[in-house]
Amino acid sequence: MKKMKKLASLILAVVMVLSMTVAAFADNTVAGNGNFSITLDSKSDHIYRAYQIFTGDLLEENSTKTLSNVKWGNGIVEKITEGEQEKTLIGAIKAVLDDAEYGSDENPKKVLTDTATARDVAEELAKMGKDSSVLQEFAKALTPFLDATGAKESTETKKLTGEEPTGESTYEISNLTAGYYLVEDVASDTGVTEGDAYSRYIMEVVADVTADVKVTAPELTKKIVTDAADGRADSNTAGIGQVVTYELKGKVPDHQSYDKYFYVIHDTLSEGLTFNNDITVTIGDMTLTKIEKSESASATKDNYYVYTDKKDISDGCTFEIAFAKIKEWAKDSEIVVTYSATVNASAVTGADGNPNTVKLEYSNNPNFKYEGENEGKPGKPDPDKNIPTGKTPDDKVITYVAEIDITKYKDKVSEDNYLPGAEFTLTGTSNQVVLKSKECYVQDGNGEYYLLKDGTYTKEAPTLEDVKDDEGNVTTKNNVDLYVSTTVKYTLKTVEETTVVSTPVKMVVTSGNDGKVIFKSLGVGVYTIEETGVPAGYNKADDVVVEIGCKTPEDININDKATWNIGTTSTRDVDDNYIVSLANFTIGVYALNIINNAGSLLPSTGGIGTTIFYAAGIILMAGAVFFVVRRKRA
Repeated sequence: MKKMKKLASLILAVVMVLSMTVAAFADNTVAGNGNFSITLDSKSDHIYRAYQIFTGDLLEENSTKTLSNVKWGNGIVEKITEGEQEKTLIGAIKAVLDDAEYGSDENPKKVLTDTATARDVAEELAKMGKDSSVLQEFAKALTPFLDATGAKESTETKKLTGEEPTGESTYEISNLTAGYYLVEDVASDTGVTEGDAYSRYIMEVVADVTADVKVTAPELTKKIVTDAADGRADSNTAGIGQVVTYELKGKVPDHQSYDKYFYVIHDTLSEGLTFNNDITVTIGDMTLTKIEKSESASATKDNYYVYTDKKDISDGCTFEIAFAKIKEWAKDSEIVVTYSATVNASAVTGADGNPNTVKLEYSNNPNFKYEGENEGKPGKPDPDKNIPTGKTPDDKVITYVAEIDITKYKDKVSEDNYLPGAEFTLTGTSNQVVLKSKECYVQDGNGEYYLLKDGTYTKEAPTLEDVKDDEGNVTTKNNVDLYVSTTVKYTLKTVEETTVVSTPVKMVVTSGNDGKVIFKSLGVGVYTIEETGVPAGYNKADDVVVEIGCKTPEDININDKATWNIGTTSTRDVDDNYIVSLANFTIGVYALNIINNAGSLLPSTGGIGTTIFYAAGIILMAGAVFFVVRRKRA
């Protein structure tokens, strides 16, 4: 798998609440303040670096360990200079916390001052939940103030492998004193691999800590809508002029930690497939609308862009799909893209087939601070601004086509005996069985889904709860405003429709000096080959009926090839030399040698034979006259 260029930016994820205790319990101080380690289970080829953000006295009371006398740790600095401007750590933190909403009636938020201490900051962070978006912004604010001189890097302790490599490892950062650490995923010297992403988190270290930090990167799959058992396949067969339908499936990623999220589909068709530009995009049960780049200022979550102009595409793919407002869609909502392509005369025949690949480009750095808009390319990252993204490995599907090669000979098979000028006409029907299936939500009183106003569905029922305040006033706390209806329910069903697409085929080809007649780009079907133009002096060959069949591999990412089969019929026996050979059918190319015999089927005129016929004719005529005259005399 190809490596991406190393990303300089930090990517971090919050996984633990900063539940700090700042009161002093000097008598319970743990001797030595601990000597701890962080063990991380992650994908292979990563490097992790731990920065101590807070330190203090480690206390233990009733088996509970906490920090007191909280101070800034050795992994962070309180001031930096950018250009001619001095920036302070407290200033960066205040910019995040001042406008943030957190705290409770029992433990309300306090506004920090410019002289706030590490203890003051810790007290505010302790009021937040572990999944708080404020904590994520807090982690971003710390980034410029991290001090690598006090950081400690991980060692890869072992590869987690079984009979087959899993691509996972265990990492250890050791010799840590008690505190709160921001752990930076710096990946490896060459960056994370394709289909991977960096992780991001802060963790409390008051004992040895183990965490699973594997990041689930987005995935995108591609299938051909065909006659496979489930209506989807990695490969199919088709003939020239036939339309092949493709389906891409993914899910809205976890984008909560990102200022802006890019989700760009790169699709590449081979030369033998012509893009029909008939894209349909759905998220959940809602069909999105394509808009032009010029309309980007008024774009909504229901819009997407399609790029086909090569000046807008950097990697040479056929087209790209970018989403205008992917962050406004709920995580894990299903994304489905369908479009079609037509098999053309440039289609590759035989075992290699005509591939169609797709990959997904996605944001993979939640700590990157995106500023401004992408001028000219809405929905797409601007490479000139070094916006970090990841890409999934290619997912490939293949369309196979067949070919019939006829070599025309006169009298016998010989390299010096080719017969030019023989016209052959191929007629028949190329069949493609298409199974179209779609999941849809249908109103059903016994259903378990509810429709939300953002167009997605949920099994979570709307909730109503009466809440009393300190004065006894009752208010209703609920989430019903998110639902289109709190009473109408839906059932998820799959609707299928099977059709057979039959394409009439007619090709006329005349043999050249090499005797070749080639019928290209044929799909599965039954074809009749007729010699419709016979060179002077030669007999017309009998019609040949060819039935082409094919079993395509279920997984085209391995070395299996399509298995072709062929059947032929002719009114003349093979020994009569009309069809001499039939070979190479396993790779989808069918070679037939057809011989034309010279001469007429009737005896030739002239010579002594005609004299005999003439004499016999005269005798018969004389005899007839004799009998007529004799009858009249009688």
